[in-house]
Amino acid sequence: MALGRRATFTLLATAAVHAMLHEEAEARRILGDVERNWKPDGVASYWIAVGRASLGDKDAAFEWLEKAFQE
Repeated sequence: MALGRRATFTLLATAAVHAMLHEEAEARRILGDVERNWKPDGVASYWIAVGRASLGDKDAAFEWLEKAFQE
């Protein structure tokens, strides 16, 4: 996270891969870390939404999509 936007995107992509591999615990851990360190930029919010959707967390996905839209 300290490395900035590129590292955040890499973490979110990694979370998505874990979700696709049905490794939900690891995907949730990564998403939780990113969410705790989240700063508005529109891009991270969208990809957090994608990660939440891939885990079936529909309400959380829509909340993050709304944040991305507002940004």
